[in-house]
Amino acid sequence: MLLLMSGLVRRGGMFVYRRRVPHRLRSIIGTHEVKRTLGTSDLNVAKRRWQAVHAEVERLFTEAAKTISNPSVAAFKAVEEWRQWAASRPYDQENEEAADLGIIGMLERDARVEDGKLEPTKRAVLLALLKRSTDSAVENSPPLSVLLDRYDSERKLPPKTKQEWQRVLARFTEHVGGVDLPVQAITSAHVRGFKAYLLTYTVNGRVISGTTVKKLLGALSTILAWAKREQYITANPAEGITVARGGRTDGQMEGRLPYSVDDLRAIFAPERQQERRAISDAAYWIPWLALTTGARLEELGQLRVSDVRQEEGVDFLAIEPGDGKRVKTKSSRRRIPLSLGFLDFVQRQRNSGQVRLFPELKPDRFGKLTAVFSKWYGRYARQACGISDPRKTLHSFRHLFKQIARGVMSEELHDALTGHSNGSVGRTYGGVPLKALAESMAKVRYAGLDLK
Repeated sequence: MLLLMSGLVRRGGMFVYRRRVPHRLRSIIGTHEVKRTLGTSDLNVAKRRWQAVHAEVERLFTEAAKTISNPSVAAFKAVEEWRQWAASRPYDQENEEAADLGIIGMLERDARVEDGKLEPTKRAVLLALLKRSTDSAVENSPPLSVLLDRYDSERKLPPKTKQEWQRVLARFTEHVGGVDLPVQAITSAHVRGFKAYLLTYTVNGRVISGTTVKKLLGALSTILAWAKREQYITANPAEGITVARGGRTDGQMEGRLPYSVDDLRAIFAPERQQERRAISDAAYWIPWLALTTGARLEELGQLRVSDVRQEEGVDFLAIEPGDGKRVKTKSSRRRIPLSLGFLDFVQRQRNSGQVRLFPELKPDRFGKLTAVFSKWYGRYARQACGISDPRKTLHSFRHLFKQIARGVMSEELHDALTGHSNGSVGRTYGGVPLKALAESMAKVRYAGLDLK
């Protein structure tokens, strides 16, 4: 038996997936080892099939772990496993009735004892099994937490996003009485109530912003929309329930503000530039790029040397997915002309054999490449540059670029540069000639600043 990679082994001439079940999950999964034949002797085919099987086993382990502490998940899994078992055997009425009598007996004995002795999880499992034949909705109505795991298994959420969404579902579960509701039991009234709850939710004594409420509701709505597409439900109970993006409930203005001329003079003062150059290439160049291109921080942080290109005599940044890079939306894929000052740095990185423009940027524990840099920049802007308004962040460069671009070029051009879209097919990647973009970029000027 040759071990090739985690869980992939060769038995005889065929490849097999084998995985030990953690001891604490064995009573839930019902075996000490998961085995799946991959049905091939070709290593490359086996590796491709391994990925799908491995993802399914990971989901199985995740759901089993939830079962231990979550009565709703335990009940759903118990009925799901009973249905799979029953489907492989002929129906036996006497055995079914005997099982029902046994379950009823346990529940009745528990009811005669003050406060009961059955744990909530076991009681939920028994009640679900008692209705296993009559409650047809159970089979197709997983609890919300299980639904998130299945969504993640398909969509592969970034770790940080998954943790954020898990917290949203935990708040929702707490709001509806601590029950991990089956998806078919969730109503629009539940979602409206959750929205009202969030609009008064406070953190550190302050009510969270409308934008944050919108984001939290969006996570819930996305999962429920996926449940509709997968035919767990016929309608998304969160559809159309949102909060207008605008002012805070505490009367304070929310959102990001563009930098002022005085802010830019403080950030790009010669002594500040020297400080940042001494810290790192990223500290020096990313604020400059954010201002002169209007690109997002994550887009800049993930740039490769190969993303700086030339066509039609125009040097440009290629913002595009692939090779581990992501873009926020389809319209984010674009080309942004560059001025000459940055190209010398790019050539030095290329000559030194660097693949990434800013290799000093390392992902945090959630896999977010620019999270540490963003926090550093926030402190730097406050302490070194004296910019204390919390609404002014590195993203304020993008707001300022967009603000100035609106005054010197058409909407189609500034949308093409910043990666915004109004749905027009003509605004997709490559839809605007580079020379037209370069001519428009040359019109974007910042008073009193030499950014060549």
